[in-house]
Amino acid sequence: MIKSVFTVLLCVHLLGDFYFQTQKMADKKQGQFSWTICHCLIYGAGSWLLIFLFLHGMKLRYVLAFAAAHAAVDIVKYAVCRIFRERRPQRFCSFRTRRAARTEWQMHTYG
Repeated sequence: MIKSVFTVLLCVHLLGDFYFQTQKMADKKQGQFSWTICHCLIYGAGSWLLIFLFLHGMKLRYVLAFAAAHAAVDIVKYAVCRIFRERRPQRFCSFRTRRAARTEWQMHTYG
């Protein structure tokens, strides 16, 4: 049971943060709070759908707690990045995907 719950929650997290979140949304989350909220709502809906499909017996309050924890992390991350905009740590406040970062590095390195 614990392995299946962990597997579904891991899949929910990967889908919510890397598949359902477009590059446009990831870029705009940095500057506008409404995009952070939009991502959190999409994440919550995806969480509910996948958990409903694969973990039938899980209570709604656990799904809401999972989505709320993700929303809290994203909201705190947004607030910290807004406060430290000029001197923010690149890894913590970067909303770029690995592919975008790699492409930027290749363009910089190879001209």
